[in-house]
Amino acid sequence: MVSIACTVGAQPSDAEVWAFVLARYRELTFSEPEPADGKKPKTGSPKRMQREAARAVARAGVGTKAQQALKRQFEAGKRENRALGRAERLALEEKRFRLRQEKKKAKHRGR
Repeated sequence: MVSIACTVGAQPSDAEVWAFVLARYRELTFSEPEPADGKKPKTGSPKRMQREAARAVARAGVGTKAQQALKRQFEAGKRENRALGRAERLALEEKRFRLRQEKKKAKHRGR
């Protein structure tokens, strides 16, 4: 499953969605494909099956698969932005440190 997030107004018709996709296909950014669940359900005790189903729902979270895929994509972008911010912050600290060292050397040069 591949997801795309685009904000539109009221509930669009199928024809409007199709026209939107055709008009802006090159601008759309797609997420990584999600693996499909092709597992066959196990047979067994109904109570056990019910407990396993409840655990699966609790693990999966709330929402449809598309919503969960969008959430994972959002979280991945958030992690990427944090990494970029950290790198910029470290570079700025390094620059400030070098500037302080140069000022120290300049003060003691005339002795």
